[in-house]
Amino acid sequence: MDVKDNKKQASARQLFVAACGVICVIVATRIGFLNVPAIWIDEAFSIFYAQKGLGWIWGSDWRVEPTPPLYYTLLAGWAQLTGYSEPLLRLFSLLWSALAGVFLLLLGNELGGRRAGIAAALLWAVLPLNIEYGLEIRAYALELAEIAALLWVFARLLRLANERALSEGSFVRYALALVLVGLVTSYTHITGVFAFAAVSASLLLYLALKGNTRAAILWLAFNVLYALGLIPQILASHAVVTGNAVTLAWLPPLSVTFARWVVKSLFLGNAPFGTLVNGLITGLWLSALAMSVFALRRRPAALLVGCLVPVLGFGFVAALSLFEPALLPRTVLWITLPLMALAGTALTQTFTPGRSALALALCVPFMFWISTLNMQIREDWHSDYAGIEKLKSISGGDLLVAIDGEKACIMQYYGVDPSRLRLLSLGPDAVFHRRQMVDIGCNLPPKLEPSDIAAHLRAGQSLWLIATPASDGQRWTDIETLAETVREAGRHDTRIDLTGFGALKLAPLSAP
Repeated sequence: MDVKDNKKQASARQLFVAACGVICVIVATRIGFLNVPAIWIDEAFSIFYAQKGLGWIWGSDWRVEPTPPLYYTLLAGWAQLTGYSEPLLRLFSLLWSALAGVFLLLLGNELGGRRAGIAAALLWAVLPLNIEYGLEIRAYALELAEIAALLWVFARLLRLANERALSEGSFVRYALALVLVGLVTSYTHITGVFAFAAVSASLLLYLALKGNTRAAILWLAFNVLYALGLIPQILASHAVVTGNAVTLAWLPPLSVTFARWVVKSLFLGNAPFGTLVNGLITGLWLSALAMSVFALRRRPAALLVGCLVPVLGFGFVAALSLFEPALLPRTVLWITLPLMALAGTALTQTFTPGRSALALALCVPFMFWISTLNMQIREDWHSDYAGIEKLKSISGGDLLVAIDGEKACIMQYYGVDPSRLRLLSLGPDAVFHRRQMVDIGCNLPPKLEPSDIAAHLRAGQSLWLIATPASDGQRWTDIETLAETVREAGRHDTRIDLTGFGALKLAPLSAP
């Protein structure tokens, strides 16, 4: 065995040790939140949807649910092994989050060496956005692992091309790997399509600038192969778009409000700092990224992956955001991968090992502290569990009337008897949520008209009206208005008013 082989083996061992360290950091920064009950409607959707079975997921429901079916398929398989308890379902996402960190380590290693990979993975691991979404019972952690793998393959291809060690056979193998990983990503979340499109356009630009016409034509042919593999999902997505009108009305596309949300989500999440501190931390982060671009101006691979890919990916989605704003926040999540690869590479290429280690030692604990604040706020927002447990302890056998299917679904997951639930519709939004409950297989409570409230009270039966007071003030207002209209038949009795869960008891006038 020659010296070159010995160096390769030593490098592989060091990279393996670094990967184990990254996994430990990711697990350590998330495991404390696994056992915190904080299911919200999107997560309840994932749970009930996975329980429906693969025949529904890959069948008629494929044309109803906007998220592609691969994640739900894997979640259903995981749940067959572990059950549907909340901590174990979150563990599924944590494992994918750890894998994303490993692929980001490999990506940084391709761009700037092992230290760059370690720095990139550590910075990414403690970003507030990634800790929160890395524990959600949704497709995001899986998608991040897949996009990190996609970027790693792309960066490896670029390195071999720069070293003039890329034969036509090797290019075909790497191009095929990009297509396969791109398809897997696109069948996990629709934003994976735009991640692949950004990588594809960047590679095409690179080949054109290098004058490699033959490779560029080959890559265009592989793009056709990707498009053919995507046809079933395109047809399903078309059915979803024409059959639903689901947007994030609270987030106007391409606006100052959205720009502020992007910057704050990336670097601060929902940390409760004042405007001055927010601006200072955000300014430091943006300055660091700008300096990274300058520091790596002679490293085209790092700039392609760390700058051009996120810019193109974000640009593609921004153009479509006029039609579907919900795509933008999900794109913000995955562009943290190339951005942290850029920052980690620049950090280790600009400073000595000691200074870059010191910068990480100062930055990582501070970012994790911000992330912890964010998770505490998230628990407060999604305080359904605390409210439901309190409601179960004091409501006896009273009827529980949810203003929409979301709360009814979550209450069923946390053990409320479905026979006590009723669903009250107060407009088109509630109609949508009612239909959504049928789609995901959650037991549909009997419908209760507003006029039925007074009838139940006159019959001597107490009931609870349930809404979300903080995140949707209108629904809480609707409930209070409705309660006022039945004053002649009942009286306000008890009120539960948590951040994410509110309930108002109406008791008959004759009740003690």
